[in-house]
Amino acid sequence: MDLDEAEWGIAANVARDDHHFFRRGARVWIVNRNTGNASDRVEVRGLSHGGRFVTAWIDVRHLDGCRAKWMPVHLRPSMMGGLSQTREEAEKRASVVGMHREKEGEDG
Repeated sequence: MDLDEAEWGIAANVARDDHHFFRRGARVWIVNRNTGNASDRVEVRGLSHGGRFVTAWIDVRHLDGCRAKWMPVHLRPSMMGGLSQTREEAEKRASVVGMHREKEGEDG
């Protein structure tokens, strides 16, 4: 995949009030998934309580509304493997994270 052409990422919203870095409802971008443990934790990047961009690993149960979203150019260099060339590809990846979140919610 040519990263210069990749424009689509996976966005989600923080679903908890008590998260250490992010406020409830904050939009975060999924940067990386930990596929070794079935993606129950993901690396996200978003604006912190203090208004700075931070990257943190969080549990998928703390996220809501995983979706494909066009990514602004200034955020793309920090996304490692979190970009897709087409919206359809990003939607597939978002559904995998969303399904895992629902499964985790049933268990816990």
